[in-house]
Amino acid sequence: MLARPGRLVTGALFASVAGYIALNALAFQTARHPAPLFAEPTRIVATPAPRDAGVPPPHAAAPTPSLAFDVGPAPLPPARAPIAAPPAPPPAPAFARDDDPIGALIRGSDTTTTASLGAPAPDARVAAVQEALVVLGHGPMTVDGLFGPATRAALEDFERDEGLPVTGALDGATLRVLAMRSGVTID
Repeated sequence: MLARPGRLVTGALFASVAGYIALNALAFQTARHPAPLFAEPTRIVATPAPRDAGVPPPHAAAPTPSLAFDVGPAPLPPARAPIAAPPAPPPAPAFARDDDPIGALIRGSDTTTTASLGAPAPDARVAAVQEALVVLGHGPMTVDGLFGPATRAALEDFERDEGLPVTGALDGATLRVLAMRSGVTID
């Protein structure tokens, strides 16, 4: 036994835990467990339906027990209070400045909207830059005269390839090198 003290300690620990569980179950519990493992089965006892004293049974056989249960109507869910309408929003504050176009748009007092302004007009210079970039093979893009993200990306790509400062803007040095390399006249 002393040759293996680990087994001795483990066995003693196991015996003490098992002893405590048995002592707790047999001595320390004062009431029945709410869900015992070995409970008595619930028995349903059928009671015969009441009979009139003067009427003999219809058959000579044993009476048939009635197992009908009347549970009544199903309960209704509790009534809910009606949902109240949300409160009205507070009135818009009065602005002191009437020359603020953004504030006028927010207030809705100005009839000019961004939809009524229309699309920007094409620029001939931007169209020439786009044509020069397409000729040099910098990105598939439509030559529409509008300086958008595709045009800016193609221009930055051209500036990187030529060793120019990458600005993505239509500045003088970039335009001169672009016109010279592509052969397209840029005004």
